[in-house]
Amino acid sequence: MHVLLRGNRFGMWRAAVVLCFLGAGVADGGSISLSNEGIVIDKGADGKLELTYPVFVEGENKNTKIIDTSVTAGKAILKYEGGGQAEIEIKGDEIRFAFSNIPERFGKFTCSMQISNE
Repeated sequence: MHVLLRGNRFGMWRAAVVLCFLGAGVADGGSISLSNEGIVIDKGADGKLELTYPVFVEGENKNTKIIDTSVTAGKAILKYEGGGQAEIEIKGDEIRFAFSNIPERFGKFTCSMQISNE
């Protein structure tokens, strides 16, 4: 599994941590899909995990809001309050991120995943 990040100043980031969490499940016959809430990793009998879509961080702690999410055929387009857009696409075993028109005040982004033993 590969995670590719492209676009503006975010293009240099590589999501090695995401690969550690997700790679094993997909390599063992799992699947990846997109929902209105995030990236769904279906690990079959081991259950499902969901990685939230990226939100941009302004200043120390202020997360931006996603104001529009459009999911169709392996592609999600997200629009953010205050400007900017992210396009997330599933192609085979790759998750591709492309960011555009991101305001300079957004210096980083964050995603989250709840991991439980159930």
